Amino acid sequence: MKTSRAFMVGGAAAAALTAGWALTPKDSSTSAYASTSDSTDTSSSDSDGTYTGEAVQTRYGVYQVEITVSGGEVTDVTLVQEGETDHESEQIKSVALPELIQEVLDTQSSDVTYVSGASFTSEGFAQSVADAFDQAGL
Repeated sequence: MKTSRAFMVGGAAAAALTAGWALTPKDSSTSAYASTSDSTDTSSSDSDGTYTGEAVQTRYGVYQVEITVSGGEVTDVTLVQEGETDHESEQIKSVALPELIQEVLDTQSSDVTYVSGASFTSEGFAQSVADAFDQAGL
């Protein structure tokens, strides 16, 4: 009986750890952020300007991001298109988009962590901002 109880507890612990691993969002470790924030190239001022990412169609509308680069750093992120305008979409976007924009500005990276409850918004934003970063050579 003791053996089966230990197995059950061990099995439950392994299942909990595995479930936690499976539910972890896209790589949001600090090492991913550290590697991108330290990679500022002093010659990147050549990339100064405004870059508009691709328009990305999601289930809840089209998302398109524009970034402004000055001194080799992203200084502004604006939305050219921001999805649907129904009440529920507006509520989701009012929370998710400021978080996503701030993360880009803070990390100077297009590798954003998706916002819980706003997966379609996060996906559209992430794809468009990644394209804008690629255009800027960042």
